[in-house]
Amino acid sequence: MNQFLVVVPKASRGTLDPTDASARQSTVAQRVAASYRSFLGQDEDPEPIITPASSNGTATVLSFRRIGQPKFAAGRGDVSLAVAGQQVGNSLMASIQRLGGRLIYRFPVFGRYSVVYCERWMDHITAWSTVPGFEGIHWGEDDEHVFVSNRPLLVALGLANGSLESVRLSERYVYEYLTVGYSLTGQSPFHAVATVPVGHALSVHGGRVTVTEMPSGLESDLPREHTVDEGADALSGALRRATERAIEDMDGRPLTLRLSGGKDSRLMLGMFRAFDVPISTVTFGVPTDPDVRLASHLATMAGVPHEIRPPRLLTGTNEDARIVDTLRQAGGMPLSEPHTIRYVGADLPGPGHAIALGQWPLFKGGMARTMTNSRDATRRRLDGALSTLVSDDVRRPFAEWLEDWIQTQPAASELEKQYLFARSFRSGPYLQPHTIHYSRDGMIAYPFGDHEVAAVSDVLTMPEKVSERSFFGALQRIWPEVMRVPLDRSGWRFEAGGPDPSYSGDHYADRMGELPPVPGTRQSGAATPIEHGAGIVRDLVEALRADDHLDWAASLVHPAVADSLNALAARGSLVVPAGVAPREFTKFVWRLRTADLWRSRAWM
Repeated sequence: MNQFLVVVPKASRGTLDPTDASARQSTVAQRVAASYRSFLGQDEDPEPIITPASSNGTATVLSFRRIGQPKFAAGRGDVSLAVAGQQVGNSLMASIQRLGGRLIYRFPVFGRYSVVYCERWMDHITAWSTVPGFEGIHWGEDDEHVFVSNRPLLVALGLANGSLESVRLSERYVYEYLTVGYSLTGQSPFHAVATVPVGHALSVHGGRVTVTEMPSGLESDLPREHTVDEGADALSGALRRATERAIEDMDGRPLTLRLSGGKDSRLMLGMFRAFDVPISTVTFGVPTDPDVRLASHLATMAGVPHEIRPPRLLTGTNEDARIVDTLRQAGGMPLSEPHTIRYVGADLPGPGHAIALGQWPLFKGGMARTMTNSRDATRRRLDGALSTLVSDDVRRPFAEWLEDWIQTQPAASELEKQYLFARSFRSGPYLQPHTIHYSRDGMIAYPFGDHEVAAVSDVLTMPEKVSERSFFGALQRIWPEVMRVPLDRSGWRFEAGGPDPSYSGDHYADRMGELPPVPGTRQSGAATPIEHGAGIVRDLVEALRADDHLDWAASLVHPAVADSLNALAARGSLVVPAGVAPREFTKFVWRLRTADLWRSRAWM
């Protein structure tokens, strides 16, 4: 399945009439399905599947699957499963068991998935997601039921008895979205719908809800004490197996990879080219851009088709129409990078395709960029995740929340907290709206988001991650030939001061060489993307003014930002506040208008 909602009665099994309870759960599920169907994409079957998790009325599962995907219902004895993401249900049935009162994996079942584990005769439902949480677990409860899903809108619809008009939005989420771009606190975009923290599980036992640790047993076998080469071996092995799992899940689907000239793209292309899978690549830009020249060269090396073009605009008469359309496609979750909202999401040829994603891999150290290991350095680094463009009153609660997290987060060092921040927030929750947006139109292939890769990253030392030695070693093992290709935007961190005689290998000079030419082109600087242009910013602010929402926006932002917004609305002059980068300001204006249109409910 692709999306699910599990409806769990709060009454204990002994007090339930199984027939009546199942009927009531099924009625809610049917109403939710009727409202949710219009949010599905071209790759998703609109026909809902509603099945009881047991014959005793203890849970009902509503699910939607991909077109052509077989119906899957795993059950054994007193246990049944709902699984979204990679279809590992049979393996989970064989592995998961309760031992000493706790759920454990008897053997690792790696991958990228969310699971709800239903113990039919124990009134016990346990739900969790693999790290780093691209397939998150969301939940809410009313007087009669607990609702559990991998999509927050499904839970919100459950709480509203299937009525879109009755779905309640979270005003607190607006403040957090403007400050961070996503949720740190676990507040979803919907009132009374929470997100389970990464690495944790939701337990519903006899109608009582608690958050616990996720089942143990998904650890890497890389020893804590290891050499750099052993770490690179473990990482490259985990990446190969994660890619193999992604390809198995694709089941013959053609794969599209958005290719840049950077290191992450090289690794992704190297991982997939090693398997017999049809790959096409696309790079946004013009042939004269340095990044496009490198991407074209990489595609030629890999022997895969490569297309160079601008990103395609969503249909719509203006930016507001595109924002509303994307909000709908993302199930009411505002994108963390809202300036991308004007473009087609996965942009695949049609149903039956897959797209490879690969942002924010944990093996690079998360938020850590240097080896500075102090509380103050960590505080400065993580505080940068909070916008300074909102007002002090809006920012303060989240700054206090973050400070408490820094003070109380268990870690081996202050530096490791920067990695754990990415593990808990920046790699999963940050990207979940984008993942939802893309997955409606095609299957997601995301080896970097496989739990085995996260498990190896956990064991790698901070020096191995921050220096990128493990990353370098893994790429060298996966695609040796690419180590000769120059890097444009950033070199390897461990080579910042020159080659490392013990690790750089034979091709350092090649990596520092001239960029490969593209036949018939000349080198030029990259054009500024239009979404950051002054004209777009003026249009967004004018839309706020036309809707009479400029005062609302000004009330939430720093006074200098309010002055800039008012000047734009009154005179059309773009004056970026002092000390603020122009691109940071334009991204924030996108975020403001996105939040405003989200509040309008037009996307419903």
